[in-house]
Amino acid sequence: MEATEQQQEASGKIATMEELQSTLETLGYTCSRADLDGDGTPEPLMTVIMSVDDKPYSTVISIEEGPDGGYFLVDCEFCQLKDFGFLDDETDNQKLTAQLLTVLALNHEIAPFAFALVDSGLDGIDPEDPIVLVHRLPIGDLSEGEVNQAFAALRRGVNAATAII
Repeated sequence: MEATEQQQEASGKIATMEELQSTLETLGYTCSRADLDGDGTPEPLMTVIMSVDDKPYSTVISIEEGPDGGYFLVDCEFCQLKDFGFLDDETDNQKLTAQLLTVLALNHEIAPFAFALVDSGLDGIDPEDPIVLVHRLPIGDLSEGEVNQAFAALRRGVNAATAII
């Protein structure tokens, strides 16, 4: 058993991307990490595939470092803005506004996740801009049960979001 696995087993807390990957795989998720620079070390980034109603959703987990130990950032893209019927005429923009307000109102039901629109950086709103579910999990203060609960909440969020598209 590696030292990090021994530390996790002793503390019961997840403190590294490797420990989080192992936990998610134990819970039945398919995870992958890439070695983008070819140095033999996976990047501090992981993709997790989650199936909801037989449709796969990719979830990206990255690390946000901070003075308090940092967070695992969980982002799951469930659609793009165009999936809401985004068009340029005023009637469709009113429908889009109503749908996005519904998504915003759902935030309290899908906590600890929240909906976010990822701006492409182009001028104005782009129909290809992704809408994601986001959450932050504290590094080093996270158990397998909390990971399981977080991904159950993610599944509820995806279900709620896809129901209004």
